[in-house]
Parts: sequence; structure tokens; C-alpha cells
Amino acid sequence: MWVVWQDYLNPPPAPDPGATDIRLRRLDANGAAMGNAQLVASNVGRWPVPDIACRASGVCDILWSGSGVRPASGWRVIRRTAVRRAYHDAWRRGRPMTRVVAVDGDQLWSVFAGAGHVWVTLLPGE
Repeated sequence: MWVVWQDYLNPPPAPDPGATDIRLRRLDANGAAMGNAQLVASNVGRWPVPDIACRASGVCDILWSGSGVRPASGWRVIRRTAVRRAYHDAWRRGRPMTRVVAVDGDQLWSVFAGAGHVWVTLLPGE
């Protein structure tokens, strides 16, 4: 099992948490850490709210929202233990509160809010 989280430079209740990193770690069936946490992205903004979806093949996608040096939401593909960046052009503008909805084959369904609407989008696979 994989878990993903936002790692604050100045954790709440600090008034300004500063830049945020996204980290990833694999856990065994009992919840024990398998290896060290991996850095997915750094300096992604204050409230990235990362989300992850995995397939039986071991490929996982990670989405997040944020602003700062890397304002775009992004996704990465993880195959077992290797991490590879694979930003998709649809996410270059950044999308607030991006969440994973479902994984369908090698495609990823996600949802985000913007301009008073809720949008559902399909990202292609590898």
C-alpha cells in the first residue's frame, strides 16, 4: 500500500505554513513503513491536498493542487518502487482541490472545482 502526504516547513498551527513538499511511502499489510519516504515534489504551495490511486499492476497516479514555484497540479506514475514524473498538459494551469475519482484501465478520472463549477476530467495513461 502507498500513502502520500503534504509535508509542511512550518506545520499548523503556524499562521503561514510556507512552501510544502509532497512525500510518498510504501507500507506493508500491518501499516509498517517499507523503506524511506520519497520526495514526489517540492515547493508546491501551501495547501496541495495530495491524492493517490493505484492499479493492481503497481502503477499509481498522484494528483495535488497548489501554488508557488510549481503552480500546476501534477501526476506521477509509480511502478512498484520506481518514481517517474509525468506531468500532463491539462494540469499546467493548476486546479483547486483536485481529487482522484477512479482508475479505469490505464486512465485516471479526477474531479476539481473552478469558476463556480465542479469539473470531471479523464487523464490518459502512460
